[in-house]
Amino acid sequence: MRKVLFLLFGFIYIALFFYWTNNNKESIEKEMLEKLNLQLTGVVDEVNKVKGYNGTGIVKVRIISSNLKYYDPRPDKNYYYCIVNGDYAEIYDGNTQECFIGDTIKIDTKAKLISWMNAKKRSQKYTIWLNTSDRFYNYLRENTSYRLDIDSIRKQYKRPQ
Repeated sequence: MRKVLFLLFGFIYIALFFYWTNNNKESIEKEMLEKLNLQLTGVVDEVNKVKGYNGTGIVKVRIISSNLKYYDPRPDKNYYYCIVNGDYAEIYDGNTQECFIGDTIKIDTKAKLISWMNAKKRSQKYTIWLNTSDRFYNYLRENTSYRLDIDSIRKQYKRPQ
């Protein structure tokens, strides 16, 4: 009887853990993708196809049109999909294996869709998802075009004691 109870509680614990993890990822995606509501069209200037992060890589884009001129969620957010800085953006997408320099890219974060069109006018659509691996964001901090000096920002917002 003890073994059955132990197995039952173990199963419940594992099920709750997976439910909480999935639910937490969904709430992060809702905040960082749907609420962002980024509508962007651009041309790919550079692709960094990172190995080991579920295909997620860094895509540098020259913006043709965008509803956001500037967007940088750091240092407030741990996970984010992109940084928009004037005429350029860096996208952290899971479909970089299909992306090449010169491709046209269209992003709609509210609908969670990304489209790539290559020079041969072949179009591909994918679902956007947010990588929530801390290792990937540690990699980004070292390899982004938009370095952020966290220490200087923390000093600016330091609370009086």
